[in-house]
Amino acid sequence: MFEEALRELIGSPGVELAIFCDYEGESIALAAPGRDPFDVRVLAAHHAPLVDDLQRIARRTGQSERLSLAWTSEQGTLLVEALPGGYYVLAGLRADAVWTTARPRLRRLADRFAAEL
Repeated sequence: MFEEALRELIGSPGVELAIFCDYEGESIALAAPGRDPFDVRVLAAHHAPLVDDLQRIARRTGQSERLSLAWTSEQGTLLVEALPGGYYVLAGLRADAVWTTARPRLRRLADRFAAEL
């Protein structure tokens, strides 16, 4: 179910990879055609400590653990949807992609995954 949903997400304009990770940064499912799966897992795992720290701050201040994050650079954009319990979905977009069109699709996908947890 998760991999199929991630494959649908990479069908969105500009989305090159998508991965669903647990609180330790371990991949649950991924879709990244033409990419080395190991490299994608490493990329996604680097975000686990950041997601954990931000969620801890959110809990401590009485806010929701459901976070939306975005990093942009010359190489592209990474979108992260953090779910309760430290889980998160990450999508990598090409540099020329308009990430605001991918964000709502990623958010809906993350909501579906959260309902399955």
